[in-house]
Amino acid sequence: MFSRVLVRRNGAQDLRDQLVGKVPVIATQTCAELLAWPRLRGWGAARTEQLKKVIESTAVIPVTGEVVDAYVGLGVAWV
Repeated sequence: MFSRVLVRRNGAQDLRDQLVGKVPVIATQTCAELLAWPRLRGWGAARTEQLKKVIESTAVIPVTGEVVDAYVGLGVAWV
């Protein structure tokens, strides 16, 4: 969801609208997964740096039960 809303910025306008006035955060494992994309998909340096800038501008929080519950809630709402 993070990638559709904050990285790619195509589609998911309804989710972006819901984030107005809120501070987006990502969990540690999401950060790691996002940083793996450039290596897995052969991205160039410019695109990789763009992704890193988006990640660096986003708070990264540790994985807790509360974070997992929130993720499940977002996933269910997305379907």
